[in-house]
Amino acid sequence: MALNDLILLTSGGEWKLNGSDGAFTASSSLVASPQSFYGCSHVPPAVSGNMILFVQSGGSVVRDLGYTYVTDSYDGEELSIFANHLFEGKKVVDMAYAKEPYRILYCVMDDGTINALTYNKKQEVAGWHRHETKGKFESVAVVRENNEDAVYFVVKREINGQTKRFIERMATRTVKSTSEGIFLDCCLRYRGEPIQKLTGLEHLEGEKINVLADGNVEEGLTVENGSVTLSQSASLITAGLAYEFELETLNLKGENSHGLVKIINSIDINVDKSREDFYLLGTNGDVTENIRSIESINNQDYLYSGNIKAYSYMDYTESATIRIKQIHPFPLTINSISIDVTMGDSNA
Repeated sequence: MALNDLILLTSGGEWKLNGSDGAFTASSSLVASPQSFYGCSHVPPAVSGNMILFVQSGGSVVRDLGYTYVTDSYDGEELSIFANHLFEGKKVVDMAYAKEPYRILYCVMDDGTINALTYNKKQEVAGWHRHETKGKFESVAVVRENNEDAVYFVVKREINGQTKRFIERMATRTVKSTSEGIFLDCCLRYRGEPIQKLTGLEHLEGEKINVLADGNVEEGLTVENGSVTLSQSASLITAGLAYEFELETLNLKGENSHGLVKIINSIDINVDKSREDFYLLGTNGDVTENIRSIESINNQDYLYSGNIKAYSYMDYTESATIRIKQIHPFPLTINSISIDVTMGDSNA
């Protein structure tokens, strides 16, 4: 990999290659200097800004590597250390980095899942998220298309008793209305004159799918002879395999809170261009509140940006976390979560 120097990544360590005079010239001989000895796997590394992102030689650790002024050498951090549970017993088999718009490193694991890292070194952001589908991811590639880096996957699926492989493209998250969003897997989109019978779905024959038709959801439709019939006609239709989004915060920690039970009184959820139609889960995973506004009920394309007040209806607990779930193919972008909490004595 080429940075200020040529960086050689081997299975035994990381080396800086340069000329003996500090530059590559015709007369100077080459000098290789070791920088670290973590080692790199066979998965090709990626570059984010002035940092190299690579998989350690064992295949289950992701690291970065960049120039450090203090030591005048190349060094980095173990990026997967705070999400070891996503890598235990697994290895990265393929990797690609999408710079725009969200700076995400996609790591294909050998069990067919995706461990993705939102990475911004300048802002000290490194957050992992897991992606699963009805099937297995096998490889990933990033291609520049218009103003975004488009992410493509090869996905192995069992469809109607047969093994099939699809090349699937991750859709853009930049949408202006609910009906424009694509939040289904292995899906196709129809745009045209209003229709009630949707055809062309032979690739999902026999599967139960969800449909987003002009912003309205129809769930559990079975594809027969490559088609499904909607309850009413629509002109903008997205049909594909459903998946669920779930977010859980870390356990609330504060000054002098160790050993104390907590109860969450209220929650402020700040969202951006989102459909107000999602769920708040309790301690046992049961739904405690359906976040849904009158505007969302009256306007299927309505998107909201701002704060949403919610209540968890939870009992006192030592593990106070917030769990949010979206089961519909609606856009949901959460910027922040703020809570009002009361501490109590665990012996009370």
